[in-house]
Amino acid sequence: MIELHPDFLTKNAQKQFQVQVTFLEQTSTTATKSNVQKMAEALRKISKKNIFAEIDPQKWQQEIRQDRSLPNRD
Repeated sequence: MIELHPDFLTKNAQKQFQVQVTFLEQTSTTATKSNVQKMAEALRKISKKNIFAEIDPQKWQQEIRQDRSLPNRD
């Protein structure tokens, strides 16, 4: 789908212009569905292991947070 800004059409209504179009390869929908299924299965396995159960989210955030001074604020 090609959209042109209304101002462009108003200013260039009587002019000719050249447009170059590049077609991108489409991925196979079968391969995409297969990858989605594999990803979903991997996420299910991770969630069953409950690997983040021992992590305290607030403590984790405080440990990794890197505060910086804000510009024009002293």
